[in-house]
Amino acid sequence: MIRKKEKSGLDLIARVPFKVKHEADGPSRVNAPVRLPDWPVLVAGDVRTARTMLAVAAHAEVEGVLLLSPPGAGAFMGVPWWRAMMAVLAAGQSGVPFDHVLDCGHDVAAALEAIRAGQRLLVLDHAAAQEDTVRRRAEARNGVCLSARPAAFDLAVPGRLPPDPAGSYAMRSLAAFLSGRRRGGVAVVPPLRGR
Repeated sequence: MIRKKEKSGLDLIARVPFKVKHEADGPSRVNAPVRLPDWPVLVAGDVRTARTMLAVAAHAEVEGVLLLSPPGAGAFMGVPWWRAMMAVLAAGQSGVPFDHVLDCGHDVAAALEAIRAGQRLLVLDHAAAQEDTVRRRAEARNGVCLSARPAAFDLAVPGRLPPDPAGSYAMRSLAAFLSGRRRGGVAVVPPLRGR
């Protein structure tokens, strides 16, 4: 009798989807130039927030989203944390395609660890030593090493949102941002009543 092998967290990490669009004729080319999809970029620092953002994105009917780690998270939270979080999100079937970018800050070792772990999209600060080496290694694995964080919607920016324990204003502002992206316009978040 053969028993089914249970899936561990590491098995899930190996299956994290990667949906970067290729500029070449087809995705089967090994070292084809890669560019980021033109999707809204959302900062995700935990599974709960990321799931909520993906649900709002699915409701807004956007083509897809890029999830971006907090600044320098590859260095202080670690590559395994990010990969495991993305595996949990991928297993959750969010209803909207997503890809993910890990910000390694100035940490070259974290960036190289991320590349070895299969992370194809990452940020390494342009002032980091050995940036060219990391960029070449990422490209050799059909990845992209950005030298700066892309512009992103971040719910954690201090002062951006008023105190909102229930999170309703935050989610409304995210929905407005995403719906503006869907229609190609600029989203304006409505002000709070009574302010």
